[in-house]
Amino acid sequence: MVKNQMRKMKRKKEAKRKVKKVMMTMTMMPQNRRNMMKKSKKRKMTTLIHTLKMEMILAQTVMTTWMRQPIRHEIFQKIFL
Repeated sequence: MVKNQMRKMKRKKEAKRKVKKVMMTMTMMPQNRRNMMKKSKKRKMTTLIHTLKMEMILAQTVMTTWMRQPIRHEIFQKIFL
C-alpha cells in the first residue's frame, strides 16, 4: 500500500517536471533570455578579468627574475628611470 502511494507520488513529480520543461522550452520569455545574456556576459567578464590577473602575475614574476641579474638591472634603470 505504502509502496504504491510512493510510486504514484514519484510519477506525479516526474510528470510535473516534464510539463515544466516543456513549458520553459515552449515559452522562452524575453526576461529569461535577458537574464541568460547577463549571466553569460558576467561569465565572460570574470574569465577576462581572471586571465588579465594571471598575465599580470606572470609579467611581475618575469620582471623580478629579469631584474635580479645586476647587468640587466642597470640597463633597466637607464631605460626606465
